Amino acid sequence: MVRLARVSRPVFAAGADLKAVACVTRAGEVFSTRTFGDLARDDNASAYETAALELCRTLDVCPSAVAHDMHPDYMSTRLAERLAEKWGISPAGVHAVQHHHAHIAAVLAEHGSVGPVIGVAFDGTGYGADGTAWGGEWLIVADGAFRRAAHLRAVPLPGGDRAASEVWRMAVSWLTTASGEDEGRRMADGLWPDVPQSAIETVSAICRRHNLAPRTSSMGRLFDAAAAVAGVRSVAEREAQAAIEFEAAFDPSADGFYSFEIADGGDCIVADASPVILAVLNDRRRGVAPGTISARFHRAVAGAIVRVSYRIAHRFGIRRIALGGGVFQNRRLTGIAKRMLRDAGFDVISGETVPVSDAGIAVGQAWVCAHRMDPDFAGDR
Repeated sequence: MVRLARVSRPVFAAGADLKAVACVTRAGEVFSTRTFGDLARDDNASAYETAALELCRTLDVCPSAVAHDMHPDYMSTRLAERLAEKWGISPAGVHAVQHHHAHIAAVLAEHGSVGPVIGVAFDGTGYGADGTAWGGEWLIVADGAFRRAAHLRAVPLPGGDRAASEVWRMAVSWLTTASGEDEGRRMADGLWPDVPQSAIETVSAICRRHNLAPRTSSMGRLFDAAAAVAGVRSVAEREAQAAIEFEAAFDPSADGFYSFEIADGGDCIVADASPVILAVLNDRRRGVAPGTISARFHRAVAGAIVRVSYRIAHRFGIRRIALGGGVFQNRRLTGIAKRMLRDAGFDVISGETVPVSDAGIAVGQAWVCAHRMDPDFAGDR
């Protein structure tokens, strides 16, 4: 059972749209619904709303505030707004919470902490505070507020959501980003026999025209790109299949690692994976086994976590790290990153009972909302 210390007023948190889970607080305790899957399905959305109302009735709770994801087009956002109206909650009591802030807040809620922490939030995509698709973020989180301190380099997301299943698209995006349209297209030649060359040429052209594709800093999509370039698969038939199989290929006996380029970009540090993707391609062309490529890639991501976190810690004096987001369901990455961070002198926390995936988002939203409602909210630092 997760408790939010000193929270007396009940909060309803709507969660996200995939792996949709809502929660309600009562006297600081957090009670969650079951998982409803994708709320884009009408039957899931209806069952979700019914379960949210039933949970409140069972607990004899009428929420005084509602929290939801910042994404304006999420079904969970619209359902949260409708429930707030049903409960007579004014607009001032409805709180939009940035997706990756909620991921890190869920870890803090589980561990009874208020921060400050360096929150490393890696997932597929989530609506960013600047309106772009975030997903490879280093946030400073404290007392219910956050600032973006670093992120993975943003690249085109050709085809939007299609790129999550046709993972070769993200590979083309990263190759094009790293080498330019003509060279990126040449590098992609022959990598995926099942993908027509005309499709690769079209996606490569889209990636060089900024008005034709949204941009994303997603670490989940980078894993997809690396898996595709390594030859693991070009198309995922289920969620995160390419990344999961890339993790499974990991050869612990393999030597070596790749390396990100880390650059200070004004107020925000940028971790550029271009050298990593080019190294993956070079290894594949040389006939290096996918298991070795996977090991080198995982170590590269863990190394980037440490290197970027070290710079942030030096600047802000924070030595505690919270790991959140669906990418940290990857046990190889999480284990390597935790070990490297601890060796570097960091205190590391991550989700253990609250899911690090979107299924734990509602708990984080409730935590943030509680802070906004009560500035004196406190926990163990």
